[in-house]
Amino acid sequence: MRYADLHSHSQFSPDSNNTIESLIKDALSKNLSVLGITDHLDLDPPTRDGALLKFVFNPQEQQGEIEKVCREMESAGVRTTSTADGSERLLVLKGVEIGMQPISSQKIKDFCNNNKFDHIIASIHFIDGEDPYYRNYYIGKDAYSAYSRVLELIWKTSLENPDFDIIGHFDYVVRYAPYTGSERDITFSRYQDYFIPLLKLLAERGKALEINSKTYQNFDGFTPTLDIEILKEFRRLGGENITLGSDCHEPGKLGFNFDRFAAIIKSCGFNYLTYYKEREPIHYKIEL
Repeated sequence: MRYADLHSHSQFSPDSNNTIESLIKDALSKNLSVLGITDHLDLDPPTRDGALLKFVFNPQEQQGEIEKVCREMESAGVRTTSTADGSERLLVLKGVEIGMQPISSQKIKDFCNNNKFDHIIASIHFIDGEDPYYRNYYIGKDAYSAYSRVLELIWKTSLENPDFDIIGHFDYVVRYAPYTGSERDITFSRYQDYFIPLLKLLAERGKALEINSKTYQNFDGFTPTLDIEILKEFRRLGGENITLGSDCHEPGKLGFNFDRFAAIIKSCGFNYLTYYKEREPIHYKIEL
């Protein structure tokens, strides 16, 4: 089946080695139906080695470049377009991944009010002034403390700032955590006091939960495991919208393991996946 990959990064994200053109070419080679380009916007970043961790971009410039590249590729005979007008075409969506923080709440609201996107991914990248990509975040914390704080912040920022469509990589912290054994994974049974209110909120508001396939690859000898009980609980609570995202920062990584995760999602009671056009959810059937 043809998938929608709603989470990718272009040259407008400072940590990406992709360009908009290379993303589109990769999406075409993978026979994706939809490509969402979602560059980083992280306001009020912490400092690292005395420098601000700057993850911002100009939406007008990025969206103009998407339209320009699509026009150029169409002129060259490549069947891609930024508007859906044929089932065989690649639909290129203009998205954003916003790093949610309580201190940035009003700035994020202003940003969303002043810009138009096809979809908005809400993610947690910075926690209490620390980036969990680095080991400083974990100093003095056991796994339960480190992970539960992330889930608490996802719930809190989702409640305070509801102008988003998708919760991105709820399990981001697992990639870089220093813990070992069973403590390394995020499981529903261990963190259900945090998952239940979060999943309930998403279900009630019709928001999507992203399955971010980047999380489930090898990180320094450890491959995280997706706990299907999280998906089952989301479905039990009335959740309907699940998106797939590769979180692609490197060439060739789009659509990573989507067949595997589509099968897992279907086994948990979801018959379709979701993408967004002009902030409206569109469902497509899981056909394996």
